[in-house]
Amino acid sequence: MRTTGVGSMPGTSFAEATRIVATTQSVVAFPELPARPDSDMISRALGLSELPVERCLDGWRLSRKQDGAHRRAARWWRNDFDDFEEFTQGEFTQGMESPVKIAITGPWTLATCLRLPHPTMDHVLADPIAVLDVAQGMGEAVGELVARFASRFPNELIIQIDEPALAGVLGGALPTTSGMHRYRRPDRGEIIRVLREVCVPGAWLHSCGGAVPLDLLKQSGFHGISCPLPGEPQQIEVLEEWIGTGGALAAGVVDTRVPRCPGHDEIAARVLTSLRHFAMDPGHIDDSVLLTPECGLASWALGDAGRCFETLDRAAGIVSAELA
Repeated sequence: MRTTGVGSMPGTSFAEATRIVATTQSVVAFPELPARPDSDMISRALGLSELPVERCLDGWRLSRKQDGAHRRAARWWRNDFDDFEEFTQGEFTQGMESPVKIAITGPWTLATCLRLPHPTMDHVLADPIAVLDVAQGMGEAVGELVARFASRFPNELIIQIDEPALAGVLGGALPTTSGMHRYRRPDRGEIIRVLREVCVPGAWLHSCGGAVPLDLLKQSGFHGISCPLPGEPQQIEVLEEWIGTGGALAAGVVDTRVPRCPGHDEIAARVLTSLRHFAMDPGHIDDSVLLTPECGLASWALGDAGRCFETLDRAAGIVSAELA
């Protein structure tokens, strides 16, 4: 059984974060370092794109042109690609061959955080045309990222689309700036159309902000789902169907809200309790399920993050042996 991370790591040292993920994960999660200036999940996604945006006191906005904050966010990508190549092809691993997973904030979460141009205080979510424009811009950026990666690295690349706000969008539960109203609730067709703009072949969707219907993700083209491992039988049955029809599952088994990782035996026991409900070949389960934290580890100490991934790796070995 393989392991991976969701993305975000503690601190500002890309070298140290890369050393940890490259030596402890079987699907290497390209480090995100939100503690750096203009490197949080929203800035990072916008820095990848050519969308005309600027950073204001009230956050990111669509604008007539890109500003200095956007240029800094874009520069992190260039620096990180150079450093990732150096660190993974030499000092730490003597040529890393593991698949690499790069996480990008999805269009619906961007639409809830990115504001429309001045003078309005509304977010992009209020305007269906603006939502689609942002999604198309991000789709172009993801396509260019895939091409850039392929030109520099031989590794398999998995794109993870982070959508923590998607459940709230689906439920029409997101308040406007004033708090007196709720943003519109897009229909299912619009949700799928927008997600398809960024869904490249083999992409995963990460959702830690609430359950997202897996049939909707399948219609949007996603191959993998990254989410907390549920305990309820009904939810486990839904994941069983997802895996049984060829989907991948990155099961979040470490609560990241508290910087403490359970022991490997505790994690393995919990995972086995859920997976033994799956009525399918154990080898298929072992190939299709990965163990991961529920969300990012940016709030943890760097050493604790490293020990968390080492623990997950030991737990994955136990699960594989028990399933065999």
